[in-house]
Amino acid sequence: MPVTAQCVVVSVVFGLVMVLVFGKISNQGAIRRVKNEIAAALMEVFLFRRDLFQALRAQGNLLWCGCRYFTLAMGPVLVLAVPFAIILGHFNLRLGAGPLSVGDQATVSVTVASGVDLRQVSLEADTGVSVVGPVRVPKTNSLFWRVQPNQEGAHVLKLLAVEDGRQVEQAMYSGLQPGQPLGIYLSRHEPLTTLLFPNGGGGFSLPPGRIERVELSYPARSYTFAGAELSWISVFLVVSIVAGLVGSRLFGVSV
Repeated sequence: MPVTAQCVVVSVVFGLVMVLVFGKISNQGAIRRVKNEIAAALMEVFLFRRDLFQALRAQGNLLWCGCRYFTLAMGPVLVLAVPFAIILGHFNLRLGAGPLSVGDQATVSVTVASGVDLRQVSLEADTGVSVVGPVRVPKTNSLFWRVQPNQEGAHVLKLLAVEDGRQVEQAMYSGLQPGQPLGIYLSRHEPLTTLLFPNGGGGFSLPPGRIERVELSYPARSYTFAGAELSWISVFLVVSIVAGLVGSRLFGVSV
């Protein structure tokens, strides 16, 4: 499925599922009542707009009903925010980044454990990728390489480190292949960040060793609608909100 179609389908499904879950965990009866009261207060403001006392009274009632509605809706919204934040990280991984084309450049950044000799860490690639570097920063125990594909297709990067006098492969990535989940962020000491910004989706992990963090960034992907270029999150928000509103009508959920 084309990436644009994936984005639309995922957004529609997400909007419908969120509406169904919202209906299950919210007080639907109270929300319907307060929405009716809001509609009545708006009508009262319009009908008695020439009566200053009644108009002010209706506006005050409208404000009070709005606060009650906000309170009723905020609880379920906070509950849904947890899976929403986690899921967005995975969506961004697959929909927000594009593959590296021939001639594009990306940076591989690696952080090693304290006391590790930076000269004992290296990055290898197949003949389809040019590797420049590393730039070593002892102050932060970091190394940086610039990678540039010069052939189309899947390419492999291997991160190597010397341990006990022998070279050990710390990680292997084939994330330079179009069509695969993109973006790599692996960390042993930042579980929350790793959860929100997951790795390449291919089961990559950092084995016990000297490597503390690995990051490989990919170009941002844009989507064209009606001649305008939009980010995936813009498309996702608009489509999921519209799907949610339609779904609320279909499923009889008050939002």
